[in-house]
Amino acid sequence: MYLERHWLEAVRLNPGHASARRNLGILYLSSKRFAEAEREIQESLKIRRNHAGVVLLGDLLAETGHDREAIATYEESLQVAPAHYRTWSVLAALYRKVGRHEDARRTFQQGLELAEEALTANPRDPECLSWCAFYHATMGAAPRARARASEA
Repeated sequence: MYLERHWLEAVRLNPGHASARRNLGILYLSSKRFAEAEREIQESLKIRRNHAGVVLLGDLLAETGHDREAIATYEESLQVAPAHYRTWSVLAALYRKVGRHEDARRTFQQGLELAEEALTANPRDPECLSWCAFYHATMGAAPRARARASEA
């Protein structure tokens, strides 16, 4: 694999480069090479524990069916960067999946509030508008979801 060869070379040249290891983890995760993905993600987190790495670990855990561990990992990531819309949505979906419906509702609501708040700075931001539409739709507010989607 072309990209793998280059990321392996980057890691070989600088084994302490967290982003290179994280990117290799992303490549392995997208290729369903879970053991290799976990190894590189964990190594990147040993070097530098940051939001991107913690979210990536959550993605791996969710993808491999470790829902409760994924929930704890996403919760940790929100302590690092609470305004990340995707993380709120994935966490809420996992809460719903494991039967924590009130946590899911509250988490979807928090994601919506963050997206709506971000619109005060830029009312035409298509990403924020899209997230607002997503959250409204997920929470059963179809007319509001359509309105926000049409604004995006």
